[in-house]
Amino acid sequence: MAQREIRLLQDKLNDMIDCGDDYAKIYEMSVKLDLLIVKYYNELLKSNCSNQKSNLKF
Repeated sequence: MAQREIRLLQDKLNDMIDCGDDYAKIYEMSVKLDLLIVKYYNELLKSNCSNQKSNLKF
């Protein structure tokens, strides 16, 4: 789901750049995309850490 959202925002950002949209709007979209990417990787890392912990045997 998040990957799909990231891809959509990337496409939208690229279209804005190609069309020569206002720099402030491009910057705002870029920041939104960056935040979404960070959120995605944080969730991925959290998931991987949880999986590793559950695989430990005591």
